[in-house]
Amino acid sequence: AQEQYEEYTTLLLEKLKRHAETPKAEAFIESTFVSRFVTDNDCVFVGHVNTDLDSIAGAIGAAALFGGVAARAEEDYNGEIVAGLKFAGLDPPEVFDKVPGVKNRHVFLIDHNEVKQMTPSLRKDPKRMERIVGLIDHHAVAESFVSSKPLYIEVQPWGSMSTIIAHLFIRNNKQIPKSIARILLCAILSDTLNLRSGTTTKTDKFCVALLAKLGEVDDVDGLANQTLFQAKTAWIVGLGAYEMVRGDQKDFSVGKVRFSISVLEVTDIGPVLAVAEDILIQLHVLKTEKGKLEDGGHDVDKELHAACLFVIDVLKQQSVMLVCGSRELWIAKNAFPAATPEKASPKVRSPSQYMKADETLFRLPPGLVSRKLEFLPMTSKALNDAIT
Repeated sequence: AQEQYEEYTTLLLEKLKRHAETPKAEAFIESTFVSRFVTDNDCVFVGHVNTDLDSIAGAIGAAALFGGVAARAEEDYNGEIVAGLKFAGLDPPEVFDKVPGVKNRHVFLIDHNEVKQMTPSLRKDPKRMERIVGLIDHHAVAESFVSSKPLYIEVQPWGSMSTIIAHLFIRNNKQIPKSIARILLCAILSDTLNLRSGTTTKTDKFCVALLAKLGEVDDVDGLANQTLFQAKTAWIVGLGAYEMVRGDQKDFSVGKVRFSISVLEVTDIGPVLAVAEDILIQLHVLKTEKGKLEDGGHDVDKELHAACLFVIDVLKQQSVMLVCGSRELWIAKNAFPAATPEKASPKVRSPSQYMKADETLFRLPPGLVSRKLEFLPMTSKALNDAIT
């Protein structure tokens, strides 16, 4: 991407410098009538639970552009985020609930719009939509995202939310500081698997080239593979099966079928498969666990029918699906008919009487690595076809 867009990024940086010194009418209108809405609201920018690097970088970048405060949705965050922040020379954003006066401040959602992905205190607030004044995201807008008043909304079909933040800096004729360029660059590389995911767009590639220049990064591949992905792998391996299943996990439904898709992005799947049997057990537990209510009760209608987990080798661009039961086996066979079954580990036992031990792992064809672009659509299609 750097070589491909070398000439364009050089010209753009020169133009941005001139425009920053002598703003053009378009940028004046943008900053005066559009961006000032955000600035005047003194917002808290917060990402989603199951925090990832894109949501952290997006909150930091938006706060740097518009003013306000960056926040993270929860206390814990993964090793890739630690590595990205260290590389950029930045501190982690404050936890949302610890931001001074947060209950009385306006909120900007970053990298999510579904209620169940919101930071807990905001999710539980019945007046949350009165506090939310904006959204910057690259996901589909959920049917449940409804507001009684106009909002600032910036939603783009790009591979990373941080690409949108970089674009907003350019649109406002604002210089991107080196530290912000670096954290946005790390986030784009993370969310697009170093520009190799099917969700990657030309806009993402251009922004990587631009941000690499601004961040003074010569070896983008080294940053992605040796710094970010290896840090995330080390962190994931140290989690244990319980957190592996729940760390990057999202719930979905097709008709009345409720299912989850967990994703582990690593540079080596071996250490993950070494605890495959424990992961299969935790996937079973997760399905029942979803029925727990906040008052201590249990609702079986909230339990999951299926829990899928995909382990992605980000270097080889290959994935495997771990199969914890007969329903998941049906999904593996019908959603991914070209996948080949095998044992998840040499000594793994069958988790169900309706399947064999050598069906506990399905090796997907090369290139299937995205939950948003492949795992979810292919699973949803298989379920829809069966229902109709």
